[in-house]
Amino acid sequence: MANTVIDYKTVRCDLLTPGGWVLDGGCMGWGFVSDMASRGMRVLAVDPAPRLAVPNLLGLEFANVALVGKERHRIGWVHQDEAECCYTSDDGGRQIPARTVPQLMAEYEIGHFDVVKLNVEGAEYEILKHWPGPIAKQITVSFHELVPGRNPEPKHYFELMLTHISQWYDVAQHERTLKGSESNYWDSLFILRT
Repeated sequence: MANTVIDYKTVRCDLLTPGGWVLDGGCMGWGFVSDMASRGMRVLAVDPAPRLAVPNLLGLEFANVALVGKERHRIGWVHQDEAECCYTSDDGGRQIPARTVPQLMAEYEIGHFDVVKLNVEGAEYEILKHWPGPIAKQITVSFHELVPGRNPEPKHYFELMLTHISQWYDVAQHERTLKGSESNYWDSLFILRT
């Protein structure tokens, strides 16, 4: 039951089943994806970055979308088009399609994840506040409190989110740490209650 740090995110490797699904929300850099693929996991990697060079890894699926908590809300660096569920980058550039976790599960026919990693520039709060239930054995998260457009009281977001996910998950790790000069919950871990 030891925790393992993979690409700066803590996971419980004893909860991984070879061939099981991993959701990597915010996969840029590919470190977490590569490690999970090397362990025989199937990985759904999600990132809205344009022209992202996707590695050729066995078991990798890639969705070039923004991961959101519900169909309509603002996330960090993009603004939602009210007519449809997509976002436009701050520079007025390309349209970015958005998906919720349940939408991705339906689209890729995934029933359950061994691990979900969230590093999605401030959308972590909304995603977990609208978490659909016991769909993953564990969730590892880098929270981003200082993203423009976030509620100025992140404590409120944490309370709502923690109340919601505590229906199914226990907090295994959730402490403030420094990353550069910023103090955030950079490496939180939630484990499905058995």
